[in-house]
Amino acid sequence: YFLTDSVIVPVDASLIIEPGVSVVGGADSSKIVVRGSLNAIGTDTSRIQFQSGGDGWRGILVESGATATIGYARISGAQQYAEVSIHYPMIYGNDAGLKVTGVGSVITLTNSVIDSNAAGGLDIADGAVAEISDCEIRANSSDLNGGGVAVRGESTLSLSSSVVAD
Repeated sequence: YFLTDSVIVPVDASLIIEPGVSVVGGADSSKIVVRGSLNAIGTDTSRIQFQSGGDGWRGILVESGATATIGYARISGAQQYAEVSIHYPMIYGNDAGLKVTGVGSVITLTNSVIDSNAAGGLDIADGAVAEISDCEIRANSSDLNGGGVAVRGESTLSLSSSVVAD
């Protein structure tokens, strides 16, 4: 699927993305905004791809009160954010990797790889909570806030059985 504009999932609505589907953000400032729920569960052999098809792909934004379940997926090429609650993904080659922000925002990240993101791997900000286990966070860089993991503004990080490395 090629996005020619942003996709907004309204409150009380659901977007289901099947295994093997590729979502390509192509239009300037195109993104997926979740106000309801997003369910994108691939399989080990049929991953879901969220990727850039040109300039302007902004990633996935899960707003306050919304839910996103993403598994066996790859999110790449986003120029702004990939704010999601996820299990088993690979977040690779974005401008910024994964950001969770705001009081009441909680992310549980398991069995995941956050790799080679240019403006930081994981940013936890403004009172958000992140619970990370069995993950690899590697080869991320940033001129601001740390390359691998940044925890800012009274946020909380619980990190177990994970590797954070250059």
